Amino acid sequence: MRHVLLSGFIIVVLLGARSSYACLPEGVLYFEVSPPCPVEADSVKIAVFGGFPNQCWSPTSLDSAIVNDSMISMHLSTVHSGYDICFMQPVAVYHAIETDPRPAGTYAIEVVVSIDTGKYAGTYICISDFSVYAMGDANADHILTAADVIVMVNHVFRGDVAPCGRMGDVNCDHTLTSADIIYLVNHLFKSGPPPVIVCEP
Repeated sequence: MRHVLLSGFIIVVLLGARSSYACLPEGVLYFEVSPPCPVEADSVKIAVFGGFPNQCWSPTSLDSAIVNDSMISMHLSTVHSGYDICFMQPVAVYHAIETDPRPAGTYAIEVVVSIDTGKYAGTYICISDFSVYAMGDANADHILTAADVIVMVNHVFRGDVAPCGRMGDVNCDHTLTSADIIYLVNHLFKSGPPPVIVCEP
């Protein structure tokens, strides 16, 4: 699973270097994108979870979620009492939405947090992104080339790190073997069929 950490609502992407955004004091929330390294046929689940450090905060609610061609926006609201000393009992948060499959590309995730009352009242916007990959993009660089074949060869024959998720399973037989390497080579260099996107159960 891929996580995006909002510590004090500071976003840190744990599976790659990205920008960080300071959005809100206190709370510790996370993005979770699943499946890991989604490909074009996958539905993508975006979850926001975690919590706030004490009972100054009311539980966060998901007011709305907007999904379009380039942005997934989740609108959360919460309340802070305004006091500085509160019972140290964490307030848990979990909200998730699921999107339809989408083409390969990079998509923005936006979390809009509205605080209705208290010393932190206002609206805070946190933005990060995630990628949907083409099947066969074994090195996750958003283009199918011989470099992807090399990654698959190194995994199958040398035990190197496997391609993330199911990106290397280009013949869609639910396992990554030399047959996938041959399939991708035929596609790249012999005008063979493209990687199979939708696998049979």
